[in-house]
Amino acid sequence: MVFDEPTAVLTPQEIDGLLEIMLELQKDGKTIIFITHKMDEIKKVVNTATVLRLGQVIGTFDMKKTNVTELAEAMVGRKLVEVKNKYEAPGKKSVLEVVNAQVSKRHGTTGLENFNLKIHEGEIVAIAGVEGNGQQEVANIITGLIKPDGGKVLMFGEDITNKSIATRYKKYKISHIPEDRHKHGLVLDNNVIDNLVLQDISSKQFSSFGFIKQDKVRSYAQDIIGKFDVRGTQSGFAQARQLSGGNQQKAIVGRELTREHNLIVIYQPTRGLDVGSIEYIHSQILEDKKKGAAILLISYELSEVMSLADKIVVLNSGKTIGEVHGKDAVREKLGEMMMASSKDKEEK
Repeated sequence: MVFDEPTAVLTPQEIDGLLEIMLELQKDGKTIIFITHKMDEIKKVVNTATVLRLGQVIGTFDMKKTNVTELAEAMVGRKLVEVKNKYEAPGKKSVLEVVNAQVSKRHGTTGLENFNLKIHEGEIVAIAGVEGNGQQEVANIITGLIKPDGGKVLMFGEDITNKSIATRYKKYKISHIPEDRHKHGLVLDNNVIDNLVLQDISSKQFSSFGFIKQDKVRSYAQDIIGKFDVRGTQSGFAQARQLSGGNQQKAIVGRELTREHNLIVIYQPTRGLDVGSIEYIHSQILEDKKKGAAILLISYELSEVMSLADKIVVLNSGKTIGEVHGKDAVREKLGEMMMASSKDKEEK
């Protein structure tokens, strides 16, 4: 049996249940190939682990004799540094506020019900929940992809509920790492350089009297390519569609974290990335916090949420179930909160 990243959108309790099933299958004599980048899951169920890097087998490890740190370092080819929020107090200035937002259920979506959110400068607020419980609606009403049916979205106290995407981007400086990298993140037929400066190409930084400053554009884009290890296009002239999904993701993350912003909406930033890239992106998100940016993190990876967030908002069926301070977060408790609404429905 082949399990390819089977726990990507499961709660901690559901993950534990699946791992128990895998162990039972093993006892019954089944052979299991488990493809994952999650170290704790590997340690719990795997007998031997084979590490691949850049398409080459680095080695096969007996997990009874190998710890997860050794395995992770084999995956990236260097020592890893733990990246974790130190929970410095955020600034007092409110950057984003969502007030009583309502989004009706459309085409099978969950919608939102009386959703409230506030993020201050230098604060990371994360939304935790099983995929499809209103997270996308939250991101979309803030970035302008959809308008709420009720309620308001405020930036620095100004109502931007009906403002265009362009106005939010240019005037209020809202950056966005989208969930769908192809639909909302890249122009796939353009080259990587174009994609890294696309929204800012008319700025004084890259244009003068209607002429594009090609050298500055190229230098800026190639700097992002180097810093975020975007592989497959060192020059930046390859089409965006020619990159692997992981390298497309790194290009988008690099672009949005690098450009000037007051608020950044980050949706699944490390999806499909190796542990080395995850470590670097996490460090850059925390660096962004230090610079005073307001950050909304939407992630289905609880370990990511718990490592980065100052505050965690748990969302279920479009409703806020509760809020937890990042330093007080317990994985199992968050999992229970994520499942609370569905349990209530079953009891009824």
